[in-house]
Amino acid sequence: MDPVLILSIYIYWLRVRPSGELLASVQIHPTKKDVIFFERNGLRHGEFTLKDNHEVLDLQWNADSDTLALLMFDKENNSSVVQLWTTKNYHWYLKQEYIYQTRVADIKWDAERGLVLHVTTVGKMKMISIFGNFYFI
Repeated sequence: MDPVLILSIYIYWLRVRPSGELLASVQIHPTKKDVIFFERNGLRHGEFTLKDNHEVLDLQWNADSDTLALLMFDKENNSSVVQLWTTKNYHWYLKQEYIYQTRVADIKWDAERGLVLHVTTVGKMKMISIFGNFYFI
């Protein structure tokens, strides 16, 4: 998806929550980057701010619609970053952050196990449970 310029602010990576109630996107301001949310009726509904040195490569909702995974590139440390975010009472919390010194090519949530994220790095595939258990394939 190409970025859309809205009042000098770029919005891209539009992802629909599987439950259908929220759309997630990244908004780039001149001084910061936000992950923003919209309701089905188009009203803006929440946001959280990301670190300036992170470039967002992908957003993915899990099948249960309760966790949002972000794949980012850390420009300062030349590393890939995967962050898992959850919400409670309309406030977003960073649940876990994984830093990879190798390039992460893709992230995908497991279709059968809602809290398992597949992380594909160059040459390897890993499964991550948001409860901290690692599985290597």
